[in-house]
Amino acid sequence: MPLTGHIHRMASGAFAREMLRRFTPGWVWAGVALAAIAVVAGMFVDYRWSVIGLFVILVLMPPVVAFAYYSHALCRECFVNTTPHTTGADHRGLVVTLYIAESEEEADEEVTESDAANIDAPAEVLKDKREHAMTYRKLREEIFAPSQISGWYLTGSGGVVDITGPHRGFVWVPFDAFASQEAFARFAETMRNHVRLNRNSAISSDYENTQRL
Repeated sequence: MPLTGHIHRMASGAFAREMLRRFTPGWVWAGVALAAIAVVAGMFVDYRWSVIGLFVILVLMPPVVAFAYYSHALCRECFVNTTPHTTGADHRGLVVTLYIAESEEEADEEVTESDAANIDAPAEVLKDKREHAMTYRKLREEIFAPSQISGWYLTGSGGVVDITGPHRGFVWVPFDAFASQEAFARFAETMRNHVRLNRNSAISSDYENTQRL
């Protein structure tokens, strides 16, 4: 029986940070650090160092970082995190079902009416009510085979599945993506099993290649 969770999506800020952390080359961050040092040095040594540092930070680095970001962000291995979706697992592997919101205007009206007498309601509360009031229509499924699941680890907000294949990517799974902690634990165990099988398969393949030599 397939294991499927609630509709959720990753916040744009968290997604951008994860993308930059994963896919921005190390030499880019080294360049930014050197440019920042040049800016500080310009305050005490020669102002021209500050000009050079600011030029690197404000003119040269943003296009490089943007290229590193969008060369991966538009691939299915990554962009699924930013759309409303459910995360599931079955015999096919990791199943990400994408949805589209159908009634955003109706949800806004419903939230506005219900909170008309409570104008001091926190923004987070209104956002949660709006999302619960929305209805969704299923778009399609994005299926990542067990052989594409290369890693699984926990963070402060949930778990992350590392994806390999034509492109590298990840799928974030928050702790509340499923109806219960037990369901999340079953999903996590399924991901760990896929990772172990892939590692054992890689070890067996390396052993066979060594034997041939």
